[in-house]
Amino acid sequence: MELKNNIFVVSLTHWDREWRFPFEKTRVLLVEMMDSVLEMLEKDPDYKCFHLDGQTILLDDYLEARPGNKQKVIDYVKQGRLLIGPWYVLPTENQLSGESIVRNFLWGERLGRKYGGNMKVGYTPSSWGQVSQMPQIMKGFGLNSIIFYRGITPDQSPENFYIWEGPDGTQILGIKLGNFTRVCFFQLVDRPIAYKRRWHEGSYKWQQGGKPLRICGSGSASPYEFHQPPIGWHPEEIEAAVKELEDKDLGQWMTSWALAPECDDCTGPFSLTTKIIKEINKRITNGKKVAQGALPDFVELACKELDLDKLKILRGEMRHNTRIVPELIEVYTDVQSCRIPTKYMNRRAEFVLQRVAEPLAAIVSTMGCEYPRFMLDRAWHLLLQNHAHDSLGGCGRDTVDEDVRYRLRTVNMLAQGMVNDAAINIAGRIDTSNSAADEVVLIVFNPLPRCTSQVVNAEFDLDKERNMEGFRLCAIDGKEIACQINERFDNFAVFNHPNEQPHSIFCDRFRMSFEAENMPALGYRAYRIIPAEKSPHSGGTMVRGLNVMENAYLRVKVNRDGSVNVECLETGQKLEKLNTFEDRGDVGDYWTKRFPPKDKTISSSGVRADITVVEDGLISAAIQASITLDVPLKATYDGQARANETRPLNVRTVYRLNQGERFLRIKTTIENNVEDHIFRTRFPSKIKTDKVYAEVPFDVLARDIPLPDTDGWCEPYNPCQPHQNFVDLSDGMLGLAVMNRGLSVYEAVDDPERTIALTLLRCHRAWNSVRMARFYDESGPQLQGTHTFEYAVLPHKGNWDQGDVLYEAEKFNVDFVVAAAGPGKGDCPTEDSFVGIEGDGLVLNAMKRGEWDDSLIIRLSNPTSRTVDGAVRLGFPFSKAELVNLMETDLQEKLQIDQQKVCLKVEAKKIVTLRVTL
Repeated sequence: MELKNNIFVVSLTHWDREWRFPFEKTRVLLVEMMDSVLEMLEKDPDYKCFHLDGQTILLDDYLEARPGNKQKVIDYVKQGRLLIGPWYVLPTENQLSGESIVRNFLWGERLGRKYGGNMKVGYTPSSWGQVSQMPQIMKGFGLNSIIFYRGITPDQSPENFYIWEGPDGTQILGIKLGNFTRVCFFQLVDRPIAYKRRWHEGSYKWQQGGKPLRICGSGSASPYEFHQPPIGWHPEEIEAAVKELEDKDLGQWMTSWALAPECDDCTGPFSLTTKIIKEINKRITNGKKVAQGALPDFVELACKELDLDKLKILRGEMRHNTRIVPELIEVYTDVQSCRIPTKYMNRRAEFVLQRVAEPLAAIVSTMGCEYPRFMLDRAWHLLLQNHAHDSLGGCGRDTVDEDVRYRLRTVNMLAQGMVNDAAINIAGRIDTSNSAADEVVLIVFNPLPRCTSQVVNAEFDLDKERNMEGFRLCAIDGKEIACQINERFDNFAVFNHPNEQPHSIFCDRFRMSFEAENMPALGYRAYRIIPAEKSPHSGGTMVRGLNVMENAYLRVKVNRDGSVNVECLETGQKLEKLNTFEDRGDVGDYWTKRFPPKDKTISSSGVRADITVVEDGLISAAIQASITLDVPLKATYDGQARANETRPLNVRTVYRLNQGERFLRIKTTIENNVEDHIFRTRFPSKIKTDKVYAEVPFDVLARDIPLPDTDGWCEPYNPCQPHQNFVDLSDGMLGLAVMNRGLSVYEAVDDPERTIALTLLRCHRAWNSVRMARFYDESGPQLQGTHTFEYAVLPHKGNWDQGDVLYEAEKFNVDFVVAAAGPGKGDCPTEDSFVGIEGDGLVLNAMKRGEWDDSLIIRLSNPTSRTVDGAVRLGFPFSKAELVNLMETDLQEKLQIDQQKVCLKVEAKKIVTLRVTL
C-alpha cells in the first residue's frame, strides 16, 4: 500500500457542552469521557495525546466532579499529552460583541494557566463562520495560526494552507480541513475497521448486541445506551479505508504531512487508535507513515516546509456557503435566526455588563471603593457559558434554551446590581448641600465616552405631607429646565436601613421626562427637583397633525396600515412605508430555513390599523399602531404548503420621537400564536447602491446586495446575514440606517427599492437535519407567546461613517442611568467626567481592571477605514499609560501623558488596549 503523504492523526473530541442534552446531563457524559482519556493516557504510552476541542471550560466542568484528578490533568497538560484552549468555550462568533470574543480568550488563558498552559493554535471548529477581525484578535493572544472549516470552501482556497488577512492587515496562517473536516479519520478509517461500517451508515439492528438499555417510562425521550458497547476488528478493511481517506478527504497536501483529525461529537478517545496506526504502517510500501500527534506539532512541521510568502491571501469574513463539495462543511447560516428572543436577551445583557456595569465599577474603584471582581467574574462566567455555539446558537433542546435564558436573567440582575451600587456610591459622594432639605436631587449618569444629550425618563417621590401638587426641575444653579410629566400616582416609598427595619412614606410618585443636554463624557450631572404648588412646565406638543410627530430633525407620519413615513428635515430625504410587516412559511429546522413549495406571503400593507396618540409633550411623543393579520395556523405535516386554517396574529407598534434625537424609535410587540413561519419588518430605502454596510464585531463590513448565481451550489447562498447594532445603505449623498437593540439577522433585499428587512421571528419545528441521531419535536422553536423588540431608523447625510451612524447606534443601545437622592455633603462636584474619548469613529469597547494586575484597562477600536487621531482623557490621577496586546501581557508602546490626557493614533480597523497605572 502506498500513501500520497504522511498522515498526521490528531485525536480529539468535539464537545457540545449542551445540545442534545442539557448541561448537567452532558456533564455525566463528560465525566465518563474524561475518565477514559486519563485512563488511555496512563495505560497506553503509544497514545501520544488528546485534544479537548480547543476549549478549557471542560476541565472546570470535569474537576468539579472529579477534584482528585486535578494534579493528573495538570501533569498531562504540561507533558503535552492533553491539549486545552485557547478558547474558554467554543462560541457562536457572529452573535457576539467583539469584547465577548476577547473575554472568551482571556478566560481561556486564565484557565489554561491554572491547568498547565494552553496550546497556541487557534483551533475553531464550530462558529458557523468566522468574523472578519479574527486574525487581529488571535494575534493579540499570541496565536499565529487558525484551523477551521465552516465558512471557507475549496474554490476559495484549493490548497489546505493559505494566509488570512484581517481588515487591519494582520495576517495569520490558515489551515483548511478536508471535506470530512474534524471527523475524517474516525469516519473513514476507524469505523470500517472497528465496525465494518462506512461513514454514511448509521442504522442499528437489535441483533447486533451491545446490551442497549433505555429508561422507557411513558413519554420518555431518553436514547438507548450501550452497556457493553460492541466493537470489532476487521483488518481486511484497512487498505480500502485508507484509500477512501485519501480519495475523499486528504487529497494532495502541499506538505509532506496531511492532517487527519480523529473525532466525533461528544466522544472520547478511540480505543483502537494506536493498533490501527501500527497495522497501517505495516502495510505501507513507499516509505510514508502514519503518526499520531498534537496540532501545534503539525503547524510547526508545516511552517518548516511552506514558503508563507507564496501562499494565497484571503481577506474578509469567512462565512462562505458550500459550493462544490457535498459533504460536511456547510456553514448553516440560518442558525443565526433561530430563537431570536434569546439572542436579543444576550445582546442586552452584553450592553449592560460591558458598557455600563463594568466601566462604572472601574470608576468607583478609583475613588477608593472595592472593585466587585467576584460579581463581575460571576456575570462573565455565566455569560460566556451561554456563548457556546449550540447554546446561544439556539439549536439545542428546549431545556438548553431555558438554561441559557436563566443565565442571561442572572447576568442582567448581577449587572444591574453593580450599576446600582456604583451609581449610589458616586451619588453619595456628590456635594449637594446647597439644595434645600425638602428637595430631591436627580443624578444622571452618562455611560458613553463622549459628551452627549439624551432624553431621560425618571421616577421620584414627593412626600404627601408637603401638600405640594407639583415641582420644578432645575439645574444646580437654579435655572429651570423643561420637562414632561408622564404620570402621577400614589405610592408607598420604602427606605432600607442597615440597623433598622425598613421605613416607608406615603407619597406622590412622578414619572417625567427631560432632555439631559451635553452630559459630561462617561460622567454625571446633578439636577434639583424643587417641590412647588403646581408644575408650570407640563404643556407643549410634538404632535403636528393627524398621526404626525415632529422634532428638529424628523417629521413622522403614521400611515393607515400602521407603517410610517419619515422625512429628514436636514436633508429633505423622504422615506415611505417603513416598517411594513411580512409573514412567510418556514418548514426548515434550526440550521436551515425552507419555504414550503406552496407558500403564502401575508403583508400588512393595506391592512387597516388602530392608531392612537399615547404620549405627547415637549420632550417626547409616541403614536401606537395596532394591526391584526390573518396568518395560516401552521404548515401542513408534509411541509408542502401552509394550512388553510388561519388565526389572528396581533402586532402592536409604538413609534417614539424624542427631542434632540436624529432617529425614530420603534417598539414592536408580537403576540405569536401560529407556527412554521418567518415574521419580518421591511424598510424600503429607494437608495441606489449595490453595497450594504453592517456592523460586526470590531468592524463595519461592506457586503454585496446583488445575489450571486448559486446554480449548482451544494448550499444555496443566503441573503439573510448576521449583524450587530446597525445596517446601512447609502449612495454617498444620503443614507438610511436601521438600528436595533438585539436583533440578529437582516437582509438587504435585491429589489428596485433596496429594502432592508429585519427578521423578528423565525418559528420552525425541532427537526434535526444535520445528524443521524434525530431530535424529537418540541414546541420551543415555534416561539409561542408575546415578544417585544426595539429598533430605530436613522436617515443621514453621506455614508455610515460621515453620518456618525456608529455612535448613534451606541446612543440607541446605551441608556443613561438616573438616581434620586436626598441632599447632603460630599467631596465630589455636582458635575464631572471620568473618561472622555476624543476622535470621531473610535469606540469604547471595555473599561475594567486588569486581568493580571490592578491596572485600568481601556479597550478602543476603530472600525472606520481611516486613521483616527484620538485621545483618552481621564478625570482621576494616574502615573503611566501604555499600549499592550489583547492578552494584557506584552508592552507595545509607552504613551506620553499631557495634563491627564493620553494621545494616540489608531489606524483603520485597529483594536487597541490601553493599560493605565493608577
